[in-house]
Amino acid sequence: MSPFTNHLPPETWAHSDIIITQVLMQLRDKHSSMHAIYLETTDLIKALDRLFDRKTFRHEPQMEKCITHNWESRLHSALKTKRVLQIYTPNIIEKGSGVQQDIYSDLLRWLDEYIECMAGFLFQKKINYQQMEQYIGTNDFEPFIIQFITLKSLHELAPEHLRRLNNGLEQTITYADLLRKSVK
Repeated sequence: MSPFTNHLPPETWAHSDIIITQVLMQLRDKHSSMHAIYLETTDLIKALDRLFDRKTFRHEPQMEKCITHNWESRLHSALKTKRVLQIYTPNIIEKGSGVQQDIYSDLLRWLDEYIECMAGFLFQKKINYQQMEQYIGTNDFEPFIIQFITLKSLHELAPEHLRRLNNGLEQTITYADLLRKSVK
């Protein structure tokens, strides 16, 4: 087994999120079969791209298209995605091209903006990342976040907040798409 897999979240970390679970299992297997700390960029980027094939991102490219308004779950999915991307930043730095490194950095920056907007605008009380950190990837995340009382409708948002939310989401998708295209 690769020593790099020690840096991955435990297998139980994302058990409630099938996409994250599948991606992490695929990456663990790849590390083990290659006996390598760093994965080839093509394999890594193709695996990580699957994180964006969900309602949190590509399948609901604007907040208004969200049918369920389950903001707690949407925020948690985005936070787990960010955590996985952060874990693989050294791999991109080591194996990726300069263009891929720049795109990856921009992807993380826009994902962070999207997360900050969700945490700041979709709940009646603002939530900061440090408050959420210990709950990411656990069953305690949603019970923790409920105390902040979610908004029931996007109509309650100021128009500039909705624009920022959608811009963060759209830019995240744009950079995820650019990263995917960088290996084709």
